[in-house]
Amino acid sequence: MANANFGTVNHNGKTLTLTQNAFLDCDGSNGGERYYSAGAVDKNGNEYRVRWEIYDGFDGEDEGDACDWENPSLIDLRETA
Repeated sequence: MANANFGTVNHNGKTLTLTQNAFLDCDGSNGGERYYSAGAVDKNGNEYRVRWEIYDGFDGEDEGDACDWENPSLIDLRETA
């Protein structure tokens, strides 16, 4: 997996490298709210959680059309290196 390319996002002047494919996150612990999320790291090894909101009316057919993939709705720092 070390050589996998899941993409990047920009955040506060930093490029974050996604460490996994975005996945539908709806485990029920958040009142049924549905969104996509993925882990990411910066060049210093700090770990982040990236979140994308699902468009209203998304029919589930093509996940490429589920969210604004270029503009995550939230990026949280999870752990510093």
